[in-house]
Amino acid sequence: MTQLTWEGLDKQGLFRWFHQHPELGHAEKATTARLKAILQQAGLTFLPWQLPTGLAVAIDGAQPGKTALLRADIDALPITEKTELAYKSQNPGCMHACGHDFHMTAVLGAALLLQAQRAKLHGRVLVVFQPAEETSGGAAEVLQGGIARGVSEYWGLHVTNALPVGTLGLSSGSVMASVDSFKVTVTGKGTHGATPEKGNNPLPILAALVQELPVLAQRKADPLHAKVLSITHVEGGNTWNVIPETAFLEGTLRCQDPEDRAVVKQAFYTFVEKYTAARGARSEILWHRGPAPVVNDTELIEFAAELARHNGWQVRPVELSMAGDDFSYYKELGAPGALSAYMKIGVGGAHPIHDPAFQADPAALEPTAQFLAALLTARLQ
Repeated sequence: MTQLTWEGLDKQGLFRWFHQHPELGHAEKATTARLKAILQQAGLTFLPWQLPTGLAVAIDGAQPGKTALLRADIDALPITEKTELAYKSQNPGCMHACGHDFHMTAVLGAALLLQAQRAKLHGRVLVVFQPAEETSGGAAEVLQGGIARGVSEYWGLHVTNALPVGTLGLSSGSVMASVDSFKVTVTGKGTHGATPEKGNNPLPILAALVQELPVLAQRKADPLHAKVLSITHVEGGNTWNVIPETAFLEGTLRCQDPEDRAVVKQAFYTFVEKYTAARGARSEILWHRGPAPVVNDTELIEFAAELARHNGWQVRPVELSMAGDDFSYYKELGAPGALSAYMKIGVGGAHPIHDPAFQADPAALEPTAQFLAALLTARLQ
């Protein structure tokens, strides 16, 4: 049977299929099956895989060299699509609003192109189609299977409407923030609303925390570093005439600098515990540590920028973002000393990612796949 190649693949049709069939993290069963079928037709070697969705393949060059890993995320978002695309989502309440349909198609294309030129390829390329990026945990789960052993470079990409088609966003240093979430429960003493002196109302305490904690984050860390603490949910009481026993808040901390992340967390705990105790109440804090900041190594970024310009791309500094991406886990939890680069691919459009009207221009697919293949080929020589 003739092996499938990138030239023989219906690229636009595949991209449209992915867009029409979005699936949430850890439920990407149809997506995984479609990817597997195509990669099997192309004759790629599958790597051992422990997770129920997602997969990874290896492309072994005929020439000796190091190992690089290329990541594509495959999950969608719980968003109802509001575009007029002929190939809009067929799964109600679910949409590829973050461009992972584009990521999959372009990275699959790069894999097929690399497979076709193994005779001149040095080293090894691992291509990971990772589930559950949007839940900020998929990358860590992938790495638990030991896939990163021997990897010296990690490469990731993400679409952006802030850049036109044919433009690559590249910057060294921190380009995405760390992602932490927190929950605080304040416990006072409930009583009738007519007799507040008999209780200890947790709501004024919670209100003060809502005001003070975002300011605390800015005051306690380096003022020249980007960071933001947002309270996103508050809750307390259930009727008009009863002072509740407990009140609750939750939110997120985003930091570009790893040291700021630790400093703000410590200041958060100290402030909440002392403030509530001074008012005769108790506090319980639950802190979830998510991905670290995405930090790009200068060597990889400079190499990619030079090659991109040589291949006709426009190169601009990447827009810094307080959003996060679990791609940072590859550098944090993967092979010690490995380098990492996260590139932004311009797809144009009027709406940003995570918007119900977001669209990725498929005209960028072919050049992106070609560039990724050329980049990895050049890096491994």
